[in-house]
Amino acid sequence: MCSYENLPNHELDNQQVRIRAHEVVIVMVPFPSQGHLNQLLQLAYLISSSYDLPVYYVGASTHNQQVWIRANTLNPLDIAKIHFHDIPTAEVASPPLIFNASSRSPSHLLPLWDASMLMRESIASFLRNISSKSRRVIVVHDPSMSFTVQDASSFPNVESYIFNCFQLSICAVLCDSFVECLSILEKNYLKSYRPLKKR
Repeated sequence: MCSYENLPNHELDNQQVRIRAHEVVIVMVPFPSQGHLNQLLQLAYLISSSYDLPVYYVGASTHNQQVWIRANTLNPLDIAKIHFHDIPTAEVASPPLIFNASSRSPSHLLPLWDASMLMRESIASFLRNISSKSRRVIVVHDPSMSFTVQDASSFPNVESYIFNCFQLSICAVLCDSFVECLSILEKNYLKSYRPLKKR
């Protein structure tokens, strides 16, 4: 039988670090779109490599595999610390991209949205399981996954935080849309503009 008093100092330190590490667990829940997946992977990497906390990256197996493949530029020893947890998802057909569409709405992302809505029960089950083994569970999720992780509030030792993933491509679309709106407003204003009458 081993007790803490009989362990050499370095073994005691390692044992305490292991115990401490399992007290707090981080769970990442990204929206299943490339830019969102990558940004939360980078955050997971920083947390696991800098703070030596267990990090679970939760998503569909297809997306987790894509993220794992893209992680080849990161330190393999630190990536190995991230636990990729596959959530079962329903097969959802995705429409092809239409590059010359009249609407700039990303309709090709709607099936991803639908699939992510179906992950709620699986994520709640995962959180129930992991919260029973840890003192504190911190869920970091994409704003688009708020519906999916809403059950986190039902566990007393689970807290959730939103990580705002903001892609440069979205910024470009928003800026372009804003400029387009301004030009429409300007045209409408000029049509209705009546100069002041001189007295």
